[in-house]
Amino acid sequence: MRYLKIFEDFNNNILLDVNDILLELEDIGFTTNIITQDYKGSPNKIVITISKEKNIIEDEGGEDEHIVTEQSDFNLSEIEDVVLRLRSFLETSGFNLFHCDYYTMIDGKNGFFSIKKENFIIPNLIADEFRISFVKDVSILLKQALGSNANNIHT
Repeated sequence: MRYLKIFEDFNNNILLDVNDILLELEDIGFTTNIITQDYKGSPNKIVITISKEKNIIEDEGGEDEHIVTEQSDFNLSEIEDVVLRLRSFLETSGFNLFHCDYYTMIDGKNGFFSIKKENFIIPNLIADEFRISFVKDVSILLKQALGSNANNIHT
């Protein structure tokens, strides 16, 4: 039982450390969100979303002013140092970069666009949202996706 408690503390510490690393972005106006996908009580996949919001005062005439929050564009180079530090920390904790993408408008179309893992921070790329995911064991993701038919998967 003592070992189970140590294991749980280790997993909680990983998420606390990820939050600590992301605080730097929150201090300069970014919003971050962490989603974990657990396998047998420990995180197997961590998805981090980074966006920036701005407040706009809408005046509908008269005295009816109110503040509306909307997403704001940002340059991926603004988050580069923090994302690289996050990647380094998670890789030393047993996670591997799995996927990253960003949400923006390209050629008049809004959508998520994938980035190659080798050059996942592209200087001067403007985005509304950046999403990066790390995974410990890809075979677990495959088994979860395939359900009971996954017993024959070998990695």
